[in-house]
Amino acid sequence: MFALLTGRFDYVTYKQEEETLPARNDDKGYRAFTPKLALNYKLTPLIALYTSIGSSFDAPAANEMGSADPEYLFNRDLKPQESQNFEIGIKGNNYRWAKDFFRRLTWEATFYNIRINNEIIPYEVLGNVYYRNAAKTNRLGLELGAQLEIYRGLDFGLTYTYCHFTYLAYEAETIEQDSLLNWITSYRDFKGNIVPSVPEHNLYMSLSYTHPIGKHISFFIRSSYQGISGLWVDDENTDKTKAYGLLNGLLGLDMKFGKFNVMLSGGVNNIFDEVYVGFTNTNSANKRFYEAGAPRDYYGSVNFGYTF
Repeated sequence: MFALLTGRFDYVTYKQEEETLPARNDDKGYRAFTPKLALNYKLTPLIALYTSIGSSFDAPAANEMGSADPEYLFNRDLKPQESQNFEIGIKGNNYRWAKDFFRRLTWEATFYNIRINNEIIPYEVLGNVYYRNAAKTNRLGLELGAQLEIYRGLDFGLTYTYCHFTYLAYEAETIEQDSLLNWITSYRDFKGNIVPSVPEHNLYMSLSYTHPIGKHISFFIRSSYQGISGLWVDDENTDKTKAYGLLNGLLGLDMKFGKFNVMLSGGVNNIFDEVYVGFTNTNSANKRFYEAGAPRDYYGSVNFGYTF
């Protein structure tokens, strides 16, 4: 068994000077101490259990500090996220190098639960994005992953995540535009709602094959599929995007001549030209939530390398 206890001091300061309006010079700082305890126990030489518990501190990013109040450069009310984290998981691997089929398998499964205070949430007004704090949020999730060498040079990968993120307590003032284009301000309670912009299910699969052609050249072909479930677009959970799946493909040549390396490749993304929502304007005041994802596109690349 391996145990590790750590602690970290975080200190973040933002400072900005307005050249045209010196009176609006502003600064803001955050500080915290975050301890963590982690344990790792080997059930067998190839299988291990692990768990950890601790706290974390996430100061707002620089782009999240903008203020809707013209008197300040920084949002005076925005607080850092503070969370209590717990995870437990198991991982393992299996090797059979003397075999041609199923020579290598690595896998991992992790369950986590995160309780967050003051989660930073975006909202949009007249095309400008600002940020505020939700009171309490709970993030419960499961992550699964595996890599399998089916045959020499033929590899399959799979990752899956399940997310159930909910507001435990969250009351906020909202600004919306009605059918007559009037701006309406109201105070609402979002307790029990699902956190927007986070898909409940996310599946990614990949299949790749590499085959040597002579001594210095290898041919490779790769494909991947990503499936995303629908996600809510606002804190009130008024609408949800549709689920979608994207299939991508790539093939190429990898050539090595001494210390020189040349890679030629070409591929296509979104092979079936799926129409989907690629990005959401979370909590848009005028309800313009959706931005289309990229259509089918083709690309090619040439990479040169040299090893010193």
